[in-house]
Amino acid sequence: MVMRGQYLERPTIIGSGDLFLEGLFHRGGRTPGALILSPLAEGGSPMELPITAELAWAMHKARRATLRFNPRGFGASQGTRGGPAESLADARAALGSLRQSLEPGVEGAPRAAVLAIEDGSLSALELAREDPDVAALVLLSPPRGMREQLLSASAPAVPTLVVLPEGSGWGSLEAAGTVRIEEIAGTDARFLRGLPLFGQAVTRFLDGLS
Repeated sequence: MVMRGQYLERPTIIGSGDLFLEGLFHRGGRTPGALILSPLAEGGSPMELPITAELAWAMHKARRATLRFNPRGFGASQGTRGGPAESLADARAALGSLRQSLEPGVEGAPRAAVLAIEDGSLSALELAREDPDVAALVLLSPPRGMREQLLSASAPAVPTLVVLPEGSGWGSLEAAGTVRIEEIAGTDARFLRGLPLFGQAVTRFLDGLS
C-alpha cells in the first residue's frame, strides 16, 4: 500500500537504440521536471549513488518529477559501456522518456531540466546545445576542462547553474551570460560531506526560474 506523502519511485525501461536501460521515475506536478545524469562509477549502479539519490529526493520535496537511469553496461541496463557518443545517445533517450511522462507545460511542451554530476555534465551540455526545449542545466562538479566552454559566447543560451564543492580549484568564480557558479561551503569533492546542501542549491536555482 502506498501511503499519502510516501516517496515511491517506479521502475521504468528506456529504449536507447536496440538496447533497454533501467531507470527510476517519480512523478511531480511542477515544471520543469528533471533528468538526472549520474557520474559513470567504476561499477555497480550509478543511478543509486548517494549524490544521485540525494538529487532525486530534493526534487521530490520540491514536487518536481525526476528520472534517473543506468547507462548501457551499468546495473541491469543492456549493452557494454561505451564512450561519449554512447553516453549522449543514452541521455537523449532518457530525456525523451521523461518527457513522455511529464504533464504538458504552459505552451504545450513538457519542460525538463537536466541535472548532471561530474562527467555526466558532458552529455548534459550537448543535450542543451541540440535541444531548445531543455529548460535549464545544473552541473555538479563538472570536469575542469568544461570551464572555458561554459563561460564562452558559444555556450547554450539556457539558464545554467554550476555547483562546486568547497575548494574546487576552478579559479575565478565569476559567471558569464546565462551561467551562474556557486561553490558550496561545507561540502567535499567526493560527495561525502554536506550532501543535502547540493540538493538545496539545485532546488533554489530551479525555484528561481518560475
